[in-house]
Parts: sequence; structure tokens; C-alpha cells
Amino acid sequence: MAKHFPRLPVKGPVVIPNCAECQLVWSQGGLTLKNVFHGNLTAVGPVSPTMAESIFSAIKANAATTTWFAHIAPGCVLSAVHVKDLRAANNPTILSTGVGMPGTSAGTVMPQDAALVVSLRTQFSGKGFFGRVYLPGITSDNLADSRHFVSTPAFSNAALGFANAVNSAMTAQGIPWVLAHRALQANTDPDAPPSQQQPRAAGVVPITGAVLTDLRVDSQRKRLGRN
Repeated sequence: MAKHFPRLPVKGPVVIPNCAECQLVWSQGGLTLKNVFHGNLTAVGPVSPTMAESIFSAIKANAATTTWFAHIAPGCVLSAVHVKDLRAANNPTILSTGVGMPGTSAGTVMPQDAALVVSLRTQFSGKGFFGRVYLPGITSDNLADSRHFVSTPAFSNAALGFANAVNSAMTAQGIPWVLAHRALQANTDPDAPPSQQQPRAAGVVPITGAVLTDLRVDSQRKRLGRN
């Protein structure tokens, strides 16, 4: 079996040039769930104090969001958007101020860890060059069987439409989608391949699109909470 040679993140606050973090914050079953996106931030100066609310309002107003939320249980609420400028250490997190948006499906809620994964592609392949978005709150009437969601265009297009609505809202605020790379330390193991023996600088990679690679019911175990 091949040996794994991880490079550890550089210690301290996360700093990534030309990068902002945008969190979609959900509430379900008394827990807070998050989807974390990153955007390419090149504007000079601090982030606008209204950016988080502008993104939140645009997502809620998008028709694609309304379509997707017809597959989401009312007990799952998109409750907020948080934005943080990662270009320097310890910048404040900007919070949205508007009201949350609940799902509208009449179906039965699934276990809280169940999710559909939307993949985010770049022009590159391999580890570190794709992202995953775990969409929560989907109801059981969207199942084809115990392990897969339905393979209908209506369901798939609704999921991708919502993901693209997030990107549209972020792009309108000057932070179009990117994958964010934290700075990594060099691997000091002499058996590690040469590429792993060098540190990796922090940076961003543009995302070229959102896709569904499968319709499997995936799991985010941390969304089950802890006793």
C-alpha cells in the first residue's frame, strides 16, 4: 500500500492572498451547519460592511433558490451569510442581518447528516483542485432508493441552479468562486516525493463550474452533533 505523505498547514491565522471566505449558515435540528465558499477578492481596501447581507439577499431572491428549496424541509433554514477577508490575519467576520429562509418541501425530513454533494471543478485535476459542497435538508421524497437521490433533470438542475445562484451573488459583490489553498509546510520525510518536500504557498484557483458527479446520498457526520 502506498505511503501517505501529508504536508501540515502553516500554523497561525489563515492568510490567503486575493481571497475572501463566504459561509452559508444553516440551522437544522438545533444545530448550525455551514457551507464554506471562497471568492477572488482583488478590490483595494477593506470589505464592504454590507457585503454579507447583499450576498444573502441576492441568494434568497434568486428564482433558482426558490426552486431548490422546494426539495428542502421547512425545519432546515438558510439563516445567514458570513464573509471574511482572508488577505490579512485577524480581519473581522461580517454578518448578514436579514431573516432566514426555510425549505418548503412537504416531504419527510431525512437524517441530519444526509446530503447531496455538488462538486466544484477547476481547470486542473487531482487532489487540491476540486471542491465539494454538501447540501443539507433534503426530504425523503427525493430518493430513488435507500442510497441515491432521484436522477431526474428537475432535481439535478435545481441543485446546480442553487449552487450557481450562490456564485452569482458572490460575483456581484466582487468575489467570484475560487478554491482556496492554505499555506502548507514542507514534508521533512526523506521518502516523500520531491513535490511534497517543498512548502506550498497560499493561493487561489479559479472554479470553472459546478457539477454533479453522482447522486449518492452522502454523509457529513459532524452534522449529527455530539452528546
